[in-house]
Amino acid sequence: MTSACNSFARWEHFKATSLEFLFRHLITHSRQFQNLLCLLYT
Repeated sequence: MTSACNSFARWEHFKATSLEFLFRHLITHSRQFQNLLCLLYT
């Protein structure tokens, strides 16, 4: 396995865990998230 493939696999794992954390955070704080979206898109 090349170092590039290895770093890519780590990056994929990082993205997956980050997305899972973000979705859990958004579900927990969905109201704040909606307010943030309103601020960003107005």
